[in-house]
Amino acid sequence: MSSSVLAPPPEMIEVSAEGELQVTFQVAMIGTDGLLIGSDRKAATRTFSAPDSQSQPGDKFCTNDEGTVLCFFAGGPQAKTIANIITVECDPTEDNITTWHHSLRTAAEKVKARSVGDEILVIRPHMLDIVLVSKRDIEATVGSPLTEKLCTGVYAHSRFFVEHFWKLAPLSELRKLMLVTLAYAAQERPESVGDGFDIFTIKNGNYERETISSDAEEVLKAVGKMDEFISRNLFPMA
Repeated sequence: MSSSVLAPPPEMIEVSAEGELQVTFQVAMIGTDGLLIGSDRKAATRTFSAPDSQSQPGDKFCTNDEGTVLCFFAGGPQAKTIANIITVECDPTEDNITTWHHSLRTAAEKVKARSVGDEILVIRPHMLDIVLVSKRDIEATVGSPLTEKLCTGVYAHSRFFVEHFWKLAPLSELRKLMLVTLAYAAQERPESVGDGFDIFTIKNGNYERETISSDAEEVLKAVGKMDEFISRNLFPMA
């Protein structure tokens, strides 16, 4: 299967210390009418000549040419490599869930570098199927298919919003919760999260991508309403 980003050919792939550091925060939510994925866009680059990382906006996802598998990656520099291999080597038309998960785990373990905590959300839009592939050290695991919500990447207290306020609702309603969660994460962890957000809406086997600025009116409005709600209900004026 072809891919918009080709994976390296060797069976075991070395990843050097030079490359992108995926300082990432991502959110996945199941809704009544589809799936919503949100990711920040801050990517830090480190090179041997400039060991101090430098950040710039960048994509935190990859897909095959057919759009039948999407991978969102968070973690170290090898997370992107793992995601690329999955889009090239794994067959998203595989119906047997055990075989599909085995292929994901095998692909992840082809990256020889030891991982400190790589996370790849793998989505098959035509099936509304989403699983988390995690790799720590040299071993990879594949979780059960997602049925509710999940946050990946750096720890931010804004995960609280997803954990406590998510409910099975239309994506149009979950979108507000998504924007609030991403925006608060960017406020809390500006060194790791920010530079705008990518929002993916997945319905009926297809997906749409939007790139939104951190200070877009929709984002500021959602955060403002949450700030107002917290101030009014938790810290009312005497």
